[in-house]
Amino acid sequence: MKIRTGFVSNSSSSSFIINESHYPKTIDIANEMITTINETDQEYSSYKNFNIYNKLTENPNLFKNSNLSISNPNIKLHTDNYDTYIAHLPISKCYLITTSNNYNWGFYNITIDAPQFQEVKNELLLINWTDDTIESMEDFEYILPQLFWYWDCKLNLVIKSHIKNDEIFDFNYDYCKNHGSYKFNILNENNIYCPECYLEQLKFKESIKNNPKFIFNIRK
Repeated sequence: MKIRTGFVSNSSSSSFIINESHYPKTIDIANEMITTINETDQEYSSYKNFNIYNKLTENPNLFKNSNLSISNPNIKLHTDNYDTYIAHLPISKCYLITTSNNYNWGFYNITIDAPQFQEVKNELLLINWTDDTIESMEDFEYILPQLFWYWDCKLNLVIKSHIKNDEIFDFNYDYCKNHGSYKFNILNENNIYCPECYLEQLKFKESIKNNPKFIFNIRK
């Protein structure tokens, strides 16, 4: 099955522009959102007992060869129905967020509208966005995942969407049926991967490396 993507309204998502003055770092925004996720979905939340500040220090070389700042990285969160992307825009001095509207986020009262919306749009055009068709906050949900690299704090991977807004989405190629998730570009890798499948492969390779007899035990 193939689906053509484009600028259409998606009532399942929400986007916000938040001034730097409200939050010092992206990780502070992500931490607040994780708290909301845990409170909203107490039984099934994947962020129970998760400390994002500790996670950031686990692998100091994780952001190597990327343009991400370890002190203020762009962040991807796993949220119900529509994943969350938090991007820092240094020129506009703000954060651009696109996320699921299935949660009661606390950003509605501090979202900035018209003037900074134009500043954000101009900054995206300066970076690498060439299609001047951003007309509303809803449009950000389609372009934000593909514009930047993000730290997926849950999986501890640096990833980026490979699907462009005007390209055809191929369900058989771009979607992992085993994990029910999209495939991404992964930093320092040439192909696209389902992040969960990628981590499973790494774990398998590490098991073989540490125990060469491991593969023979599996064959038995």
